[in-house]
Amino acid sequence: MKKKIIKIVIVIALIFLVGYFLLKSLPIQDRQKVDIVKIKKGNITISITALGMIKASKEFEVITKNNAFVEKVLVKEGQWVKKGSCLLKFDEKETRNLYNQAKEKLNEVDIELNDSKAELNRERELFNIGATSKTQLQKCEDRYNLAKIRVKMAQEGLALTELMLNRLECLSPIDGVIITKNVKDNQFVSVGYLLFTIADTSSLEIEADVDELDAPEVKIGNKAIITNQIIKDTEISGIVTKIAPKAIQTLREEHTIVKVTIIPKNLPPVLKIGNQVEVKIITYTKNTIFLPIDVVLEDKEGKFVFIYDEGIAKKKRITTGISDISHIEVFGLNRADEVIKSQGIELKEKMKVIKIK
Repeated sequence: MKKKIIKIVIVIALIFLVGYFLLKSLPIQDRQKVDIVKIKKGNITISITALGMIKASKEFEVITKNNAFVEKVLVKEGQWVKKGSCLLKFDEKETRNLYNQAKEKLNEVDIELNDSKAELNRERELFNIGATSKTQLQKCEDRYNLAKIRVKMAQEGLALTELMLNRLECLSPIDGVIITKNVKDNQFVSVGYLLFTIADTSSLEIEADVDELDAPEVKIGNKAIITNQIIKDTEISGIVTKIAPKAIQTLREEHTIVKVTIIPKNLPPVLKIGNQVEVKIITYTKNTIFLPIDVVLEDKEGKFVFIYDEGIAKKKRITTGISDISHIEVFGLNRADEVIKSQGIELKEKMKVIKIK
């Protein structure tokens, strides 16, 4: 009887082994080819994207200080200018004539003042020795005092015309770029007219329009990555320095945004004021275990992945955490688990698979 039982056990074992090796020896074409994904540890970053524009934080307006005719404009929009450089020439003829007349007038009254002073000194000497009357001395003093008043008035007149002439100088207040030009040759301009706006190119910043739903996640000090088609694959780093205190509506009334200011580092010269850029603001970073987001599946019971187990695809339940556009944080796996990535097929529990080498 014992011998019979042993024979039966041996037969069953042989059947099992034969079945196992038959399964293992199935032709490759009868198995589904799959990729194996390694479980990785590293940083997952959460970010928001927004469109922004390059601006200058410091802009200076050049306005007229006198009513005048513009003779010739010397600069154009987009031109870089040095501090103190001449931006345009006004017609100075009338003001120059007034200035020259004021100088001549001052010379005349200076001569009169010197003559009246000399005459007064002589009359005082004569009066002291009794050679002239007090009335005559008083006349000389009056003439001298009147000459002093005339000199003072002439000096003030000369200073005024000199100021008017100086105000016809139109010089750049800073090193920068002309971003607006509102004047042309032979144009009459009145006091306070805006001629130019000049931007300080050493103070460039980016003003990004962040959706109101994303704005609460943005904090001052958040890092940002700036890109633009002009610089192709180059990424420029920046930092959030200002968040507007209120939201504003765009031209589309249903869309509300919050203005966020970003200071870029080493902005290349090829990017100019007014260029649009795309901004990715990093709001959160975590060092964790993660997988590609497309290998994590979900059914009624929750999330899971398929694990490679000696040629068989097996479900393994997991939980997930934060994610970015391509990766997701996972819990419940061992670092040695070989996670399956299907090659365009629907994976099923206990499906026979083969690794792609």
